[in-house]
Amino acid sequence: MFDLVFVTLDAEECSRYRDWFHDPELARRINYPDSDWFDYISTSPHVHTWMIYAEVGPVGVIQFEKNNRQASFSIAVNRRLRGQGYGKRIMRAFLTLPEVRAVSCVHAGVELDNLQSMRCLQAAGFTLQSTIPDEHGFLEFVYHFNRAQADADQAEAEQEQS
Repeated sequence: MFDLVFVTLDAEECSRYRDWFHDPELARRINYPDSDWFDYISTSPHVHTWMIYAEVGPVGVIQFEKNNRQASFSIAVNRRLRGQGYGKRIMRAFLTLPEVRAVSCVHAGVELDNLQSMRCLQAAGFTLQSTIPDEHGFLEFVYHFNRAQADADQAEAEQEQS
C-alpha cells in the first residue's frame, strides 16, 4: 500500500482544494478556503495545513491548530474517494506526525448527522466526550496521546458536572 504523503498547503494546493468545494456536502460542512483563510494558515505559526496524497492523487486536506498542549483540526476527504477508507488512513498517519505528537490531546467537533466522520474518528482511537452537542451543534471527540492524562481529564470533567 502506498504511504500517504503530507504536503504543506501552498497556493497551488489551495487552488486544487478550492475546486473540491463544488461538492455541496463539503461546502456545507467546512468554510470555503478564501484568501483570508489562506493568509491565516500561511502566516500563523501555530497552524499547519496539509494536502494529503496517496497513489490515486490528492485524497484529503487537514488543518491543524495548536493551542498550548492541545489542538484541534478539520479534515476534508476528496469526494470521489469517500467511503473507501481514506479518512481512516489519513487519521492514522496524521496522528504520527511530529507536529501532532507534540500536543497532549487533539479535539475534533463533528455535526450530529456526520456519521461517517464519527466512525472514522472512533476507528482512529478518538473518544466521544458527550452525546450532548455543544453550543454550535457539534459533538466533541478527543484523542489523548497520554492515557494517564486522559484519565485525569475525565475525572476533572466528572467533578465539574457534579
